[in-house]
Amino acid sequence: MSASTTRATCSTFLWIFALAPLALAQSGRLVAESAESTSLEELTGKMRAEARDASTASFRVVTSGVYPGGARFQIEAETRVLGATHFHRRLVFSSDDGLSAEQETVKTPKGVWMRERDPSSGEVFLRMSRDLAAKLEQAAARLGEAADVPGTVGNQPTALRGAEMIESLTDGFDLRVERRVIRGREFFVVKGDARLDEPLEEDDPSAPDHVELLVRTEDLVISQMVQLRQGQELMRVELSDLVLGAPMDKDSFALELPPGEKFIDAMDHEPAAAHIEHVLAQVAAEGGEDEPPRDG
Repeated sequence: MSASTTRATCSTFLWIFALAPLALAQSGRLVAESAESTSLEELTGKMRAEARDASTASFRVVTSGVYPGGARFQIEAETRVLGATHFHRRLVFSSDDGLSAEQETVKTPKGVWMRERDPSSGEVFLRMSRDLAAKLEQAAARLGEAADVPGTVGNQPTALRGAEMIESLTDGFDLRVERRVIRGREFFVVKGDARLDEPLEEDDPSAPDHVELLVRTEDLVISQMVQLRQGQELMRVELSDLVLGAPMDKDSFALELPPGEKFIDAMDHEPAAAHIEHVLAQVAAEGGEDEPPRDG
């Protein structure tokens, strides 16, 4: 696999999955007190079996890292998921260079509602009909997880433990699994070096050459992921406040409008419409799709 494909695969994993409070790593590497090997197939099989019982999930995710220029960034996300039908996520982005942005997304069988705030556009409230949302979900499935498709969310409680994502990393990384006690707590450690068809480009310091993940043995949930390059940490993702299986009210999945604001059809908002049309054009190039539906 190429260096660029390695980077895309690892970045995709970061955006979809989360990982738990750390204090478990030192100098970017996992510090173990004892170790016991196990197989990747056995671990992912157990994760799949445990995941069948989850119907709801709520959790907080913090992703932090360093841009190639040296500026640090952080993304905080709070997520609630009810089955495969209801989803609510709030993202807050900040960086050392003063940039900040927010994004909130609610998805139900009736459609998708979004709130976005950034320095260039200010705050805007958008909505998508269920037909357009369904079309974009199909586009995301066709284009792959790395595609940047607006309004799609992907996560389900049954996928939170991450068996599918670990398996997706096997194409790009030579993964192995060890069972370790790390500072008094037991984990499965999944780690490996990148499989490269060519050396990593020296002028692209964002490409990882190693990945390490922790899976908690008590509930088989991924609790940490770290990307490294030449032993230096590039990015870390941590999960906290994880609750699985708690009752959730479908009516609580709603995006409230401040007084005086209104939702705009995404196809009537120039930046969002351009993004959507670009995605659908990509799909059309691969097999043909008609024009995006609009809300009436």
